[in-house]
Amino acid sequence: MIYNRINITEREREILQCLAEGMTTVEVASALYLSSETVKTYRSKLMYKLDARNSFQLAIRAISYNLIETKSSVEAA
Repeated sequence: MIYNRINITEREREILQCLAEGMTTVEVASALYLSSETVKTYRSKLMYKLDARNSFQLAIRAISYNLIETKSSVEAA
């Protein structure tokens, strides 16, 4: 898989950001005005796209592939 060619939507990016910050499915759903089932569906699709086996690996890969911002990159801006 060529990671620099991963296409994710803005909504997927928002969900990845929330998950990487340690939010639960219910917290993500509440913050983004979605149902928990919708968040689970997004997470599942993202795990497939990033070839991740769990949410932790998903967050690590999202950060590694610069798909989301880390707190240090936000603070530096």
